[in-house]
Amino acid sequence: MLQSLFGTTIRNRFLFLIGFWLLLHLFYAFQLYHAGFEPRVYVSESTLSFLYALATSYILYRIHRYYHARSALHIGNLSILVVFCLGYVALDLVWAKSFLSEVSDYQSFLYSSLPLKIILVFVCLLLISYQLWIDHHEIQSKRQHKFMVSQEKQLVQMELEQLKQQIQPHFLFNALNSIHTLVKSRPEEARHMILSLSEYLRLIVQQKKEDFSRLDAELELLNFYLQIEQIRFGDRLHIHREIPDELLSRDIPVNLLQPLVENAIKHGLYGITGEFTIHIRVKESPNYLSIEIENPYDPDSVTHVRGTGFGLKAVRQKLFLLYRREGLLHTDKQDRQFLVRIDIPTKEQVDESTDH
Repeated sequence: MLQSLFGTTIRNRFLFLIGFWLLLHLFYAFQLYHAGFEPRVYVSESTLSFLYALATSYILYRIHRYYHARSALHIGNLSILVVFCLGYVALDLVWAKSFLSEVSDYQSFLYSSLPLKIILVFVCLLLISYQLWIDHHEIQSKRQHKFMVSQEKQLVQMELEQLKQQIQPHFLFNALNSIHTLVKSRPEEARHMILSLSEYLRLIVQQKKEDFSRLDAELELLNFYLQIEQIRFGDRLHIHREIPDELLSRDIPVNLLQPLVENAIKHGLYGITGEFTIHIRVKESPNYLSIEIENPYDPDSVTHVRGTGFGLKAVRQKLFLLYRREGLLHTDKQDRQFLVRIDIPTKEQVDESTDH
């Protein structure tokens, strides 16, 4: 409440308190004027009070910088304020006796108003000290938050790099295994597979160390992988794409499509005889860019494929690390069709979620 009362910035709040101090002592100066004292009395009183406020504010600022109590009303803070308050009263009395002793009735006026003055000075010092405590607490909180965010980003980047190092050898192992099966029986096709794999790896090496790339760049990588698989399976494997041209420039997480298509081939095609068609669709809604990979599968197939479903698990983990939310990868089995849908949040959706 006090923070909103004093303004929105540290500078504005602190100036408000100094102005409040000055206003109180201008009121006290008006009382001196109303009591009939000469101008030099209330001018000197106001000047002394304002200079003391600036000096004590600076000292309190240095104290709070190196000593930050758990509470603004900590006994240590209150003790310091009492000392400053007594110091102001002593300075006021010394000033009055040294420079205003010849002013008639001023000494008696000063002593009679002393209790009120002590209260006002203590309240002003308490507000200044409280404000400095709030400011220092905010600065520490922001620094701690910035440090935690930085640490979290570094951790996420490390996890993404580790995940990327897992995905690429996984794909490379499967590709080399495919080449191995063809190198004796169909050497010419094995040679084309090696060339496609070489192009794929070249593009991977040329990629910058970023978490996102354009959809068309990801599709280019996917095409080299599909060239390898289509050589293996020949006319059995078909790819049907439904991707509007205006969406090709959208950014998606790197290396997102290949694990999904590999999962479709590995866990769908191996259990089916005859032609096998994978549908790749990309759609856009106000909040998401949706990518769908759909393929037929045989729930009654006795063919067992080795593997632990690493592709889907890796993609789900990557999406969580990038967007810090669950439920972006959906799977559905219906009418002997297996569907994987990924909802990639738009930048506006990500920014809105971050703000909350």
